Amino acid sequence: MVNSFDGEICLLGERGMPIRNDVGRAIPVTSSFGRWATIGAVFLVSGCAAIEARNRSATEVDRREASVASDGAAVRLRATESARAAFFEVSTHATPCKDFKDVGMALSGWAEDEKPPKDIVELVPAGAPVQVRAFWRSFGGGMKLTCGPVVRQFTPKAGMKYMVRFDAQNQRCGLIITENSPTPEPVPSKSLVCSATLGEIL
Repeated sequence: MVNSFDGEICLLGERGMPIRNDVGRAIPVTSSFGRWATIGAVFLVSGCAAIEARNRSATEVDRREASVASDGAAVRLRATESARAAFFEVSTHATPCKDFKDVGMALSGWAEDEKPPKDIVELVPAGAPVQVRAFWRSFGGGMKLTCGPVVRQFTPKAGMKYMVRFDAQNQRCGLIITENSPTPEPVPSKSLVCSATLGEIL
């Protein structure tokens, strides 16, 4: 399957453990913030991850992407404007859902101090599966809301550059993978169902 859009929204209980729903089916939001779009508008990011993301140099990110070896690939990780921010993890392990590495937070650039978008670039081996895991979280009004984690796997080709975007819309979130080029083409990928909950990741 190519670039199917999948995800979930779940509410976190008092101990931070997700009250999960089926993938792609939203739990109704009954707080004063109302629906997903309103929640996104009051998204708050804090802590070390946000500070690191805001201080990330777009020039250095571009240089890292340009340095991809002929036998490797570059994977650019981005949060779309609808998602505003996303936390990313990457694994190059041959076994699905194993050995994810936290690579940081991406910011979409919707806020003045986030322009241009604060992307992340990972250099990975070519010809072997790469797994990308991402999630979103929002805090406000006494409620914690999350979407994800969502995971997709694809196999990069040597010397290629890719874009993995975390998107959120219509109370769902997912990863969209394309070539990172002036005329990007969709990249064949598949969704993985990993057992780790967001509470375990955090």
